[in-house]
Amino acid sequence: MVCLNENQVDEIRQLIEARGAEMEELTNDLLDHICCMIEDRMSLESDFHKVLQETMAVFGNNGIRNIQDETTFLLTKNILAMKKTTHIIGITSAILLLLATLFKIYHWPGAGMMYVLGGFLLSFIFLPLMLTIKIKEKISKPRIWLNVAGTLSGFIMVNGIFFKVMHWPYANMLTTAGMIIALFVFLPLYIYAYIRNKEMRTTTITTAVLVVGAMSMLFALVKLHNSGVVTEAMANIHYNMNNEIDHTIAFNEVLFNELKNDSTVDVNLINEVKTKAAKINETIQVMNLQFSLAGNEKLAENEIKQALDNNYPSIMNGKGDLNAIRSGSATIEDLMLDVTNFEGLLQQVFGSEYKVNMNKSNFDIYSNSQYNDFPLEIVVNDLTFLNIEVQRQYTSLLLAIKK
Repeated sequence: MVCLNENQVDEIRQLIEARGAEMEELTNDLLDHICCMIEDRMSLESDFHKVLQETMAVFGNNGIRNIQDETTFLLTKNILAMKKTTHIIGITSAILLLLATLFKIYHWPGAGMMYVLGGFLLSFIFLPLMLTIKIKEKISKPRIWLNVAGTLSGFIMVNGIFFKVMHWPYANMLTTAGMIIALFVFLPLYIYAYIRNKEMRTTTITTAVLVVGAMSMLFALVKLHNSGVVTEAMANIHYNMNNEIDHTIAFNEVLFNELKNDSTVDVNLINEVKTKAAKINETIQVMNLQFSLAGNEKLAENEIKQALDNNYPSIMNGKGDLNAIRSGSATIEDLMLDVTNFEGLLQQVFGSEYKVNMNKSNFDIYSNSQYNDFPLEIVVNDLTFLNIEVQRQYTSLLLAIKK
């Protein structure tokens, strides 16, 4: 077998291109195939041009052109099929996300599942397929990088917004990263690719303005951390609330010890009130811990306890699952029953119907299984204020008896 030299290979390539091969990949495949055929047929005494003509005759006059047309048809057919699939997936994901939003607004079941499915289709299938189609269209390198940057920023932002809707961690970080890529990578590439075209100049400027405006408005939705002063103020408020509960419980213990030896006092009644107030305090402490754990899954239990005591704002950025206080060792149902019993004991002492001051509307929401995700700060504050109120009422009872 004789090996062809570079000049002979170049001559074969030119002949293939002259007969209708336009695609580089197809030309290379045909070149490799024809070179192998010629090398198999040639010997040291063979005439290269004669063997070349005989080999090319195998393809016929329009053979290479027909191969080119068939290849183009198959590739076009594949791209069309891919585009059709992409359109179907895009429409499906949009419908799922729209329905999920509607279901979430009306608190119907299934919203979370539709959000997950719609977000997955949009991020992991629709956007990559769109990028693949653009690359297969043989566009210029600047436009390829433009599409890559656009797809990447879109992918990250969609997931950031999706994570925010589902109250998952890193939502703000993903959304911000996506916006940074869109503003400082995609937008400059877009302007560079189209601004030199006079016909596209107005459209390019308009699109750039809309992108900047949209990113600015989207950034306004990203929850930023509070300033140091605000964070410290929030921590001080919660610290004082906890401090008041501790001091009130200690003061109540002093009053109880003074009264328990008084023969004119119904010791069994005040002991029952003391037990109920202590149980409510314990239940609320456990509920705060359970709910805070549900909203900060990456933190250990001891870290949550420490934060609830000393660094309250560090665990309040987000939402928790109300199911965490509807089941377990301490539930909202148990708490409401204890509060009702506590009110009954107060009524025995004061002689009239007595109600503990609390945010009843919010507690009705917490008990309603229709609602799941809820801001951590609101729930913990409501529970803590209820605890303060119960301990204060116990103090009022003891002082009333002492008089």
